[in-house]
Amino acid sequence: MTMMIDSSLKAYFDALVERQGLAQDVPRETVSFADGTMPLPHACHANVDRFVAEQPACIAVRGWVISGRLGTAILLDAHSVVSRPDGSWIDITLKPEDQRAPFVAHKGDDSLFEAIRSRVNRMAWPPVGHVISA
Repeated sequence: MTMMIDSSLKAYFDALVERQGLAQDVPRETVSFADGTMPLPHACHANVDRFVAEQPACIAVRGWVISGRLGTAILLDAHSVVSRPDGSWIDITLKPEDQRAPFVAHKGDDSLFEAIRSRVNRMAWPPVGHVISA
């Protein structure tokens, strides 16, 4: 499937890839919610939203994990982690035994991240098989 990539999306992912050197390996931490349930697999955004709602001193951090490479392209997956009150980050969705993947924080507000994520949840950048429009 071919997807049109406009100039603003191109600029966003170009800047994201330029910041890949700032990517952090976010430690995994096993947590439970107030009702004793555990975060759901493959539901990082909902898990983080629920956790920070229950732990108001924590903040959601949106961004992208670098999950691999496809030729010269970097594979990016939308992801969310938790910032603790001391500023350290934890990943509450991935299990400790899951493969490590560097995390690059989103620059901008949550509404921009959600707008991008609603169009693209996984991206190979530079794009493979997509049309970039002006």
